Amino acid sequence: MKTNVLAVVLLLFFQSINAQDLTLKIPTAHTAWITGFDISHNGKYVATCAYDNSIKIWDYHTKKELRLLNGHEDIVNTVRFSPNDSLLASGDGSGIVKIWRVSTGECVYSTDTLFSNSVNDLNFSNDGRLLAGCNNWVINVFDLYKKTEIARFELSGRGQKIAFFPDGSKLACAESDSSFSVWSVKDSTAFIEQLSFNYIHGDVNDFFLSKDGRYSFIAANTTINNIRMHIMGERTAFVLMVMLHLLKLYTPEKQPMCFIPWPILKTPTRRAPVLK
Repeated sequence: MKTNVLAVVLLLFFQSINAQDLTLKIPTAHTAWITGFDISHNGKYVATCAYDNSIKIWDYHTKKELRLLNGHEDIVNTVRFSPNDSLLASGDGSGIVKIWRVSTGECVYSTDTLFSNSVNDLNFSNDGRLLAGCNNWVINVFDLYKKTEIARFELSGRGQKIAFFPDGSKLACAESDSSFSVWSVKDSTAFIEQLSFNYIHGDVNDFFLSKDGRYSFIAANTTINNIRMHIMGERTAFVLMVMLHLLKLYTPEKQPMCFIPWPILKTPTRRAPVLK
């Protein structure tokens, strides 16, 4: 009964989104391809980064460029607003991470010691204290207050997307070897096998976690044309079929508004070590 109710709620939510105009057109003032963007939590700003080594901050509503942030000497791959939107983190192809003050565009901190190669993604913990990043083989967690690295985890594949759980005690990473791995920030067990899995349909390209950390929504590199909702700690997932630009829930018989178990997961075969 609960799953049916949840399915109806999600269906109405996605239908309401589809009814709105979701187009946000930002002027392409970069001189090369845009590699990433982020929207501030207060809805006021959009940050973009590009192959031209630059970062731009835009007014979300007027679409006007507010600031140009120069300082990276390589392609900027990712930008991320802090939870209170006062800071912006960026990572580039040389492994350099910079922290910028949004109000002034000033670079307040820069480090080249966290990564030896391209920073693929960055994310803040909800309290704004920790910054996690991933590159081709490693996750690093950095304490912004103490300016020190507090954890380093070895990946089995290239880290593509990273996110903290709401309480900040764990973080999840999408890897290029079809793994969705979860790691403990605060204790020595590091790799959390119960919450991690390998996605047998293809690489996990993107995901987000629900506000309570119970659900993950996963988009994979597959021709199946769907997004999966996974209940953390369980070996089943639910299908959110993408069809005609409208997200709906379907059974295999194409009947909408129904959650069904979908055996797409397999238990991870490795326990990743923590690098000292």
